[in-house]
Amino acid sequence: ALALRWWSRWLGPGPGAAADPAVTAYVQGAEPGWRALPEWPPPGRSRTLAGPVASAPRDPTVGTLSGLWGIPNGGFGRPLDQHADDARAVTLTGPPLTEPLLLAGRPEVAVTGAGEPDRLVVKLTDVEPDGRSTLITGGILTGSDRALDPTCYRVAEGHRLRVVVADGAFPRIWPAPGPRGRLELRRLEVRLPVAATAGEPVAVERPSPAPDDPPWVTDTPRWEIAREPISDRVAVV
Repeated sequence: ALALRWWSRWLGPGPGAAADPAVTAYVQGAEPGWRALPEWPPPGRSRTLAGPVASAPRDPTVGTLSGLWGIPNGGFGRPLDQHADDARAVTLTGPPLTEPLLLAGRPEVAVTGAGEPDRLVVKLTDVEPDGRSTLITGGILTGSDRALDPTCYRVAEGHRLRVVVADGAFPRIWPAPGPRGRLELRRLEVRLPVAATAGEPVAVERPSPAPDDPPWVTDTPRWEIAREPISDRVAVV
């Protein structure tokens, strides 16, 4: 129905989607749901999370808990609790929030340190009081591109924001070749796009299911993550 209104407005005849909000976005995190926003990204302010960090071993097994986003998977393979991956990477965790934050847009990251590799995988996570770490967004930083993927996510009061940096994201990105060594970073800084408005709730019709499943969906899907603690190897099927 949403697509038909849009086509009617721009291809005619009829006003079609003229009455629809300028932007309809799905807010993840606390109080999830569709919201009407005046523009994208919505007006607001920047909030910075910055500080010194300690170096960490360059671990080729990091990334298994980030899920299989970007890979057709029939509904499984969503991100899991990130805290075990966080512990194997360079991290910066902020203090508990004194108010909810709606992050809407592309966070921007600045990294300083010695021996920085050509490629860095950076994630932003939502850390709950019990330590659970939920993926908000991420990105692969190369060259001058220092922006993470767009997000629209509400972080609840009392939760903390965490920046996580590694040089790989197995199995979506193959580990970098060469000696492992350490990821020698000194400081992380992320500029967060904080929306000034939470937006008005919008009712969005759920699409009807397709008559047939896509070819990559099977009756018995497999997604297995196994870590062998003695050799510290990980396998993903």
